[in-house]
Amino acid sequence: MKKNPSIKATSKKTMVKKDYAANDNNKSNRNNTINNNSIHSSSINLQTELDLKEEILNQVTDSIFLHDFQGNFIYFNDTAWKSRGYSKKELEKLNLRDFDVPEYALEIKSRMDELKKKGQLLFESAHQHKNGTIIPVEVNARVVEFKGKKLILSVARDINDRKMIQSEIARSRELSQIINTLPDYLTIIDFEGNIELTNPYLQENLGWGPEVQGKNIRILLEKEFPLKKLKILLNQGYLHQEEVNLKHKNGKTIPAILNAALVPDAEGNPLNIIAIARDVSQLKEVELELEKSRIFLEKIIDSLRDGFSVLTKDGEHVMVNPALCQMTGYRREELLGQVPPHPYWGDNVATQKILNEVICGDMDDFELVFKKKDGSLFPVIVSPSSLKSPEGETYYFATVKDISSLKQIEDDLKKSLQEKEVLMKEIHHRVKNNLQIISSLLSLQTDYIENKTDLAIFKDSQCRAKSMALIHEKLYQSGLLKSINIKDYISALVNELIGTYSGEGKIINLEMDVDDILMDVDTAIPLGLILNEIITNSLKHAFVEKEGEIKVHLKSSDNEIQVEVADNGVGIGEDIDWRNTDSLGLQLVNNLCRQIDGEIELDNTRGTCFKIRFPGKD
Repeated sequence: MKKNPSIKATSKKTMVKKDYAANDNNKSNRNNTINNNSIHSSSINLQTELDLKEEILNQVTDSIFLHDFQGNFIYFNDTAWKSRGYSKKELEKLNLRDFDVPEYALEIKSRMDELKKKGQLLFESAHQHKNGTIIPVEVNARVVEFKGKKLILSVARDINDRKMIQSEIARSRELSQIINTLPDYLTIIDFEGNIELTNPYLQENLGWGPEVQGKNIRILLEKEFPLKKLKILLNQGYLHQEEVNLKHKNGKTIPAILNAALVPDAEGNPLNIIAIARDVSQLKEVELELEKSRIFLEKIIDSLRDGFSVLTKDGEHVMVNPALCQMTGYRREELLGQVPPHPYWGDNVATQKILNEVICGDMDDFELVFKKKDGSLFPVIVSPSSLKSPEGETYYFATVKDISSLKQIEDDLKKSLQEKEVLMKEIHHRVKNNLQIISSLLSLQTDYIENKTDLAIFKDSQCRAKSMALIHEKLYQSGLLKSINIKDYISALVNELIGTYSGEGKIINLEMDVDDILMDVDTAIPLGLILNEIITNSLKHAFVEKEGEIKVHLKSSDNEIQVEVADNGVGIGEDIDWRNTDSLGLQLVNNLCRQIDGEIELDNTRGTCFKIRFPGKD
C-alpha cells in the first residue's frame, strides 16, 4: 500500500509550529482539523479504488488465480469459483490439483519447474466443474513477487467455444474432403429440385461442370423422378437403394443406386436434400452375365434325359426338370414346393430312410422304386450330391435314371445265365457219366487181361478217368460252373485212391491239411491228375511192409498255392532221373506242373516228398 504524501507534509508543518507563541494555537488547531480531514478523504479514495479494482477483476470473464508453487490459493476472482460451480468458501479450501483433470494434474509439477526457469508460460489444460463437466482452458501464468514471496498469477480462459468451433471447422474440412474424394455421384438440391452443389466425381464422370448448378435435377436423370418416391423421401426423411438411370452430358445412360436424405438446419427443419448415387454399370454387367449363365444352366438341366431335382435340407423341391416330370407323370407345378413324402415315391418308409441317410452325408448311388401318377411302378437309380449356398444353406441335388430297360436286360441276362448254368451242369453231368463209363469199361476189360503189366496200365488209366470224373461230379453237385472246393475234392480223390490200391491188406495212415478254398476248373483238373499220379505211385511202390503213411498238405498265401505230398516209403532211387524218365506217371506230373505254371521239387531224405508251387488265381 502506497504512503499518502499529504500525510508527510502535514507532519513537517506540525513540528515547526511547536516553537510558535501560544496565540497561534487556535490557528494551529484549525490547520490540524483540515489536515485530518484530508487524511480521511485520501483513505476513502484509496479503499474506493481498491473496491473498484476488485469489482473490475470480478467482472472479468477469465478466471484469475494467485497461488503458491504448491497450488494453494491466495486470491481468486468471482469468475473462478462461479464458473466451476463452487462457492467462494468451498474454493478457498481446495488446491489447484483438486480441479485439474487427472491427465493435466500429472503435468502440474513439470509446469511449476518450467515457470521457475522462464517466469512465464502459456499452455492448455482442463478443469473439472463441481458437477463433473470438463472445462477446457487456456492458462497464461507468470511468476510475481508479493510481500517478498514468489507466487504464480494465472489467468485461465474458458476455450470451450473455441474448441467447438475448431472441431466444427475440422469436421467441415473432413466432410469437404470426403465429398471431394467420394467415388460416388453427390448432389445437394433444394426443395424446388434445383442443384446447389455437385462433387468432383459427378463433374468428372457425368461431364457436367459448374454450369449445372442452379438447374433442375432432371438434367441428370434419364426419366422424371417418380412423385411417390419423392413423397416417401419427404415423409420418412430418406430414400434407400433406389434404382435410377443417370444421364451423361453426351447422352449416355448410366445405371445407379440412389440414396437420399433430408438435411436439417440448426433448428432441425429440412433445409435441402443430399443425394448420393453409385454407378452400378459393372454390377449390371455381372448380373447380366449371371443371368445368361443361369438361363444356360437351366437349358442344360432341362435338356437332360435323366430326371434332375434340387431339394432343401427338409426335402422340399425347389427345382425339377422336364425329364423328371415326364418320368413320373406329374407337372412341375405339382412337384415344386412339395415336402416329403413326394407323390412319386413307391415305398415311403424306405425312401424316407434313404433320404435321411443322404442328408447325413451318405452320397452313394442307390436304387429305388418310383410310382407314376397312373400308379405304375418303375425302378430308378438315384445319384445324390450336395452343395452349400453363399448364405450357408445346404441343398441336395439328385439325378434320377429310369432303369426299366436295364432291369429288363438284367432279367434277360439272368434268365440266359440260368439256362447256361443248367446246360453246363448237364455237360458236367454227362462228362462225369462218360468218364465213369470209360472207367467201367476199363474195369471190365481188366477181367480179360492176364498180363500184370497190361493190367496195371489199365488200372492206372481207370484211376485217371475217375479223378477227372470226380471233378465234374463235384462241379455238378456244388452248382458252381467254374470252380470247386479243393478241400472236398482232394479228400474224396485221396480216399478213392487208397480204397482202390490198398485192397491187399495194406494199412495206410492218411494225414491231410488242406485249406478250404475255391479253385478254378482249369487248375483243379491238372492238380487232381498230379495228385493222382503221385499218390498212386506211393500206394503201388513205396510200402514194402503192410503199413504206411501218406501226407497231403495244401496252403494258399500271397497269391501262391503250395502243395506237399509225402510218404514214408522206400523212396525213389537216386539212380533214377525222375524229371526225364520213361515212366508215364512222372512224365504226366512234370507236364501238368508246367501247364499250371508251377514248380516241382523232390525231397528223398525220408521216403518220397514232392513239393509243388504254382500261382493262385482270384
